[in-house]
Amino acid sequence: MAEIARRAGTSAATFYQYFASVDAATLELVHRAGAGLPLLLEGARGSFAGAEGLARARALVRRFLDLWDEHHAVLRIRDHAAEEGDRRFRRERREALRPLLDALAAQVPAQAGEGFHPAVAAAAVATVLESAGAHHRELAALGIPRDALIETSARLLVDTLT
Repeated sequence: MAEIARRAGTSAATFYQYFASVDAATLELVHRAGAGLPLLLEGARGSFAGAEGLARARALVRRFLDLWDEHHAVLRIRDHAAEEGDRRFRRERREALRPLLDALAAQVPAQAGEGFHPAVAAAAVATVLESAGAHHRELAALGIPRDALIETSARLLVDTLT
């Protein structure tokens, strides 16, 4: 806490007035980062069918990657803590992703077929998006360009949801 306060240009006492712990400060940053996800909902509404749908999917993937670029460190901490079982970080991730999951699930056609569950399809797409956001820097280091990641993820989204 003292090091964080020093780097923030304040005292540890002042820091403690706002946050009880480093985790509490991190959760606030996670919450603020997650607040950007509902802005993606605009891109998740409307059909993903046809050329217009693919363009919509590309834009959604691009905005998702941009959000991850902006908040990469905090979102990685969130996901790691959630995977380790921290309920507070799980709740933050779930609450941030829920509106997006609901919007994506609503795009699955009713005639998708028996056993094809819209919420599962939406979760699969969200997993692709989250993984692309979390790991696109490593993929770029392997020579996979961002445009290829966007195109492939967008096509997976369209194929899954339509």
